[in-house]
Amino acid sequence: MADHPKKVELTPGIGHFYSWPLVLVTCADGQGKPNIITIAASAACSATPPTIGVAVAPARYSHGLIAASEEFGVNIPRKADLERADLCGSISGREEDKFARAGFTPLAGLVISVPVIAECPVNLECRLVHTAHLGSHDWFIGEVVSARADESVVVGDGRVDPVEVDGVFSWWGQYCSPGTPLDRWGFSQDSE
Repeated sequence: MADHPKKVELTPGIGHFYSWPLVLVTCADGQGKPNIITIAASAACSATPPTIGVAVAPARYSHGLIAASEEFGVNIPRKADLERADLCGSISGREEDKFARAGFTPLAGLVISVPVIAECPVNLECRLVHTAHLGSHDWFIGEVVSARADESVVVGDGRVDPVEVDGVFSWWGQYCSPGTPLDRWGFSQDSE
């Protein structure tokens, strides 16, 4: 019988399921005033149609903006912009213009009325297709209707290079660097 490490019983919670990519979600009020919320819980939900989910607490200012407009941008910040990304998650858009305070530039959406963030190397425009009310957070699921990336992060076959993006992950109250990619999906079958 194999010798396995001793297991420690933990309190059930989502902290054991991290890490998630840190994203900056953009939204706007009815007059077009843009806002940014830093989201530490986001995930791809479906490949066809392409959908992304972001978790937003109902008490957050951005929650009402997304629910009302049914549009949002998902922007992937670089590690170099971590301080500005953290700031956007630490102050409220009710009282401050987060674009101005963080020094980010709103870039008009190609398909949606909500801007994306010019400084982020990857920008995805989403239309809300479903809201799941799950407790402390609602999961906004949006269909990706437009995608853009900085030319410098796109490799020859049209994929975004994670090394060039140099993004950040969130792990239970901490920011982490994703590190070096190990291999592509299906590499274990190469020798067969």
